[in-house]
Amino acid sequence: MPYVITTRRESGRMTDNGWKYDDTRVAVATLEDARLRIAEDHANYMPRLQTATRLSESGGTIGPLPDGTIIEVKPVSLDALWEMAGSPDDQAVRTVDVIAAFNAS
Repeated sequence: MPYVITTRRESGRMTDNGWKYDDTRVAVATLEDARLRIAEDHANYMPRLQTATRLSESGGTIGPLPDGTIIEVKPVSLDALWEMAGSPDDQAVRTVDVIAAFNAS
């Protein structure tokens, strides 16, 4: 089952509702891929990322990290991921194609 990793970082800009966050999302094929991606992207916070290895099949949240970053990992169906990618014209049938379409959007 694919997973979507959403990383929220404070943008440093204040709005009427509080701090503005910049979100980035990336899809990966497996929970293990999510764990590896988080460890690679946030290696400078490795002690705090020990929780990444404890993510369950239902995902979870890591953080806030010392810089305020919050990482959310959520499982998503292939169909939902395809919809979030904007369902490009060519119909993808392989997981890797759907993930690539999502990450390109």
